[in-house]
Amino acid sequence: MNDRYLFRAKRMDKGGWIDGCLTVMWGQLHIINPNNENTAYPIDETTICQCSRLRDKNGKMIWENDIVKPFADLKGIVRFGERDYSREFGFNIEWMSKSCYRRDFLYWAEKCKVIGSAIDNPELLEQEG
Repeated sequence: MNDRYLFRAKRMDKGGWIDGCLTVMWGQLHIINPNNENTAYPIDETTICQCSRLRDKNGKMIWENDIVKPFADLKGIVRFGERDYSREFGFNIEWMSKSCYRRDFLYWAEKCKVIGSAIDNPELLEQEG
């Protein structure tokens, strides 16, 4: 399956993350396991994140709502929806500490590393200092 169409969300039954194809079944959002099309998991709609199709400097897939850090004094959250330099992707980085840096996601993706998810680790978004 093309990474472009992958989503992830937390499962309603066990709370863990599941990656796959987002769909509606029986009036509820589910993620279908891409390795087993006969398996669908009901999900918590508030945790849905789209795959960016890009990887960080360590090769880890970057998802919407991931917290990224290119170097020690700068971190940001990956957001979907705003169109800037990354028109094809529709992702940008919302910086937590400095506003003068480039927001375009394509520039930063391979320069940063994913340090957590804003959904699982909101404390990572707090200012250091």
